[in-house]
Amino acid sequence: MDTSKNMQYLRILNRGDVIRMLALHRAVNRSELALQLKLSKMAVGNIITELIESSIVEEYFPETDKNKSNGRRAKNLRIKPWSIAAVCVWVSRGSVWVMLMDIAGNVMSKKCIVIPDNCSNNLLIELIGNSIAGVMEEHKTINIIGIGVASIGPLDIYNGVILNPPNFGRIRNLNLLSILKKRFNLPVYMDNDMNCCALAELFYGSGRKCRDIVFVGFKYGVGAGVIMNEKVLHGSGGFAGEVGHISINPRGALCACGQYGCIEMYTSGDNILKNVGVTDISELHHLLDSENVPVYILRCLDEYKEAMCTLTTLLVNMYDPEVVIFESGNESLHHRYINEIEEYTNEHMLSHGYKHIKVIDGSLEKPALYGAGYLVFQHMMNGTL
Repeated sequence: MDTSKNMQYLRILNRGDVIRMLALHRAVNRSELALQLKLSKMAVGNIITELIESSIVEEYFPETDKNKSNGRRAKNLRIKPWSIAAVCVWVSRGSVWVMLMDIAGNVMSKKCIVIPDNCSNNLLIELIGNSIAGVMEEHKTINIIGIGVASIGPLDIYNGVILNPPNFGRIRNLNLLSILKKRFNLPVYMDNDMNCCALAELFYGSGRKCRDIVFVGFKYGVGAGVIMNEKVLHGSGGFAGEVGHISINPRGALCACGQYGCIEMYTSGDNILKNVGVTDISELHHLLDSENVPVYILRCLDEYKEAMCTLTTLLVNMYDPEVVIFESGNESLHHRYINEIEEYTNEHMLSHGYKHIKVIDGSLEKPALYGAGYLVFQHMMNGTL
């Protein structure tokens, strides 16, 4: 056993833990770091000294101590803004988003690029690559340590390949990860956009006080990102979380996956509009706010609420999270019925009466981008970057 190598690796992990605690505001001074990480004050002090000398951490006096004149004023710690940053990419249907973000969640230079309907592999590579290059050129002085990519699936996340997403032009078997690595000479990490959304809400959004969450997105289809003990549940092939294709009605409408009555048929944003016969979600909200809602819309909404309640109860029974977080935004109707869904779930889940599961909205706009950034930061904190 090489003791020196083990000690070096341990120091790297401890350094990463300190950065994580400060970046996510889970600790603000040396004493809190030592207590929560179960490290000696000397060990924490040595790490902080190194991070200050590297211009990653800075000391400051808290606002509450400004008027104190007696005794020695205690200094707090924080990650220096933009000392550690990543380029974040979100590949979605119809668009690519590129954003620059630092480890504390500060954002600048968010851009959207429209993808044509017949987009090819080469065109998508060009659009993404040029957008990343533009962001990096604008911010040459910032310490960019890597590129994180959140993408619609299906993906081969272990090799960084976009496989064959439905309704996504001519994109097939695109090895985006290796192409970006070669062009920019930076570490590149990639995951399903729902997993990235879950990471974002866990570390920067509505789930910040939790370790176990389920995130559910509804815009195009229905997908979930599952976090257990602060780690993404990927499954053996990286395809975990495709909850939209759980059938809840074997006699229901035929789904694109070949099954009948999938949850997605009743709850995704696109299918809701199709089911009620309107073209825009704002039009549907207007109809629902009117005095006389058409009977056929009420019938569709009953199916929607039933499917949402069934989905949330299934997720709670399967994964036992602390909270279920629904994608924010008006693309879905869940915010109208979120209290009903939470009540139903807690009445019908297997562990009802023993605990209460919250069902809440996400707090981030375009959380996939924040999660893409965190893909990079977590590798740095784990000592694998």
